[in-house]
Amino acid sequence: MKKFLHLVVVLCIALASVNAFAQDKSTTGSIGGTVTDVNGAAIQNAAVTVTGPTLAAPRTATTNDQGTFRVDNLIPGNYNVNIELTGFKTSTVKDVVVNVGKESSLGLKLEPGQVSEVVTVTDAAT
Repeated sequence: MKKFLHLVVVLCIALASVNAFAQDKSTTGSIGGTVTDVNGAAIQNAAVTVTGPTLAAPRTATTNDQGTFRVDNLIPGNYNVNIELTGFKTSTVKDVVVNVGKESSLGLKLEPGQVSEVVTVTDAAT
């Protein structure tokens, strides 16, 4: 019984040290922030698109009821953040720096804008 207890204690110590080591190995950062209108009211459901040279494809998020968003697991580097919502002008922030283990925080205000029309032309073979 004493040998079994000794084994359990050793395993607990080993698992605790592995877990602590894993937490110190963060290699990514994030971009987050709050999107408001010119009066300071939170804007919900705005489309957030993050692009950058380290991404194979753009990363997206949507603002919540408080107007906040967060895009995690970004490799350190510079990114562009684009915010869009119908009825507002599109806002773009360039060269947002992401560092290891940190969140780059943005405070963005969207201005009212015109809704634009999009016309798609398809060329059909005759």
